[in-house]
Amino acid sequence: MPASNRTRRIVTAAFGAMVGASAALADGVSLLATQDPQRDSYFTLDFGPPIGATQAFISQTEYELAVDAASGTARFVDYYQTVGALELPGGFTTGAIQIEILPGTSAGTYDAATGQFSTSEIYAVHFEGDLSAFGLTSPVYLPSGANGGVEMLSDTSGRISMEWNGQGVLTDPLGNPLPFTYTCVVNTLFTVDDGCPQPDCEAGDVDRDCDVDLDDLVGVLDGFGTVGPAARRAIGDLDNDGAVGLTDLALLLSAFGGDCN
Repeated sequence: MPASNRTRRIVTAAFGAMVGASAALADGVSLLATQDPQRDSYFTLDFGPPIGATQAFISQTEYELAVDAASGTARFVDYYQTVGALELPGGFTTGAIQIEILPGTSAGTYDAATGQFSTSEIYAVHFEGDLSAFGLTSPVYLPSGANGGVEMLSDTSGRISMEWNGQGVLTDPLGNPLPFTYTCVVNTLFTVDDGCPQPDCEAGDVDRDCDVDLDDLVGVLDGFGTVGPAARRAIGDLDNDGAVGLTDLALLLSAFGGDCN
């Protein structure tokens, strides 16, 4: 798919029932999102003329977006994405790409009346290719900002359309500067998670069903040893340190048998 005006614009969601949307998200909730299979998501890297743009489709996206209508805030709690290879000038390739947000770097605003949000954060871009000719080692850290809209499809689910974008400069193998802009268009579906009724009871609750049981233990054991952007809460990274290890297992065992309802 060539770069187009669609890549350039901030995606704005259309809303059918604003009162319902505001009520569903009024008290501060997490939106647990996965990629929408019916709509394209893609990453574009544009070096401008005469080099032009390169683009790759996004194959997987998972994130948790925390929004609070009362305080008017939004932030990404976690973020994971896999992207196809991008071709760089000179025929170099990034190889497969994984993207995450550095924990604790995301903050922004949320407008309950329109569903629009805007955040800023630091993305870590992990790539498999050898880009040492550009002076790059994996991961590359990109300060960026996301803009998007939340559309409620029911009381407990909906869709989010957003972009995150920014700019930077590469140095080619001959030492020439290569300024670029980047844009990531992301389309996801989400379910609303309003947490468990009792505070601080979710430490070992991997599957977010408000109890800590064998299903959660299996989740941590299945993900045990995972390190890097793929390590996230859904596969057992309970302490959000980018690895599923003994600390996560200890957190689960300390809460095992707990009922958060």
